[in-house]
Amino acid sequence: MIYYIIIIIVTFIYGYSLFQWNKRIDWRFNSQISKWIKTSHYILIGIVLIDLILITITGFHYRGIWTSRIFIIGFIITGLIIYPFANKKVLKRLERIYFTILGYLPVGLGLFAMIPFLGAIATLSFGLLLIKPVDKVIYNDNNVRIQQCGRGVLGSPRLMIVEKKFLTERVQHDMNGFFMDTYDSLSIEYDKDSIRIILTTEEFHVYDNDTIYENDLYFSIENKKQHTANKRCYEKR
Repeated sequence: MIYYIIIIIVTFIYGYSLFQWNKRIDWRFNSQISKWIKTSHYILIGIVLIDLILITITGFHYRGIWTSRIFIIGFIITGLIIYPFANKKVLKRLERIYFTILGYLPVGLGLFAMIPFLGAIATLSFGLLLIKPVDKVIYNDNNVRIQQCGRGVLGSPRLMIVEKKFLTERVQHDMNGFFMDTYDSLSIEYDKDSIRIILTTEEFHVYDNDTIYENDLYFSIENKKQHTANKRCYEKR
């Protein structure tokens, strides 16, 4: 109940304030600054679209935990501030409609967030994934990053193995239900044609073996108490 009261209050205050500002306040950025913000917004749209196309077709996205998110956040911020603060003389008719819609987007998001269960879970999950992409970086070098991440509000932690390639990277493995506290140690072994990631544990796990994507990466689980190697190995041929 408190959640819905907060959402209603915040949404109303934002929407009403934005409406009154645009109606009663004449102050705006000068034309030069307004053009710069508008141009930056369009550039960020292009960068975000390239990232989306890249990850859809190849699975790769911009390298770095925060890189893509910084572009998305920049796109959102520039879109929100143009409607109330930009000089309207630098906007064409269709641009004014577009930036007006963006300016009131938080109101629409607030209304969506009030949908029982679905709205709250989707909104909070998206917000968490945007501002907290990783819970813990377990290992990181120039070739691979191993991280523990959440999956929204209701999702369990998951292990992500990220392969790095020049200016891009992609997730090579994503395992649900992962808790790093379960494991005793982690080590990385580089061979001529493979990368071996070893996690040791005293806990019981069921043996599993999967081929991951097209790079001949192998995932296995063995139990230390059964006097085996007790490791998870990802081998790249």
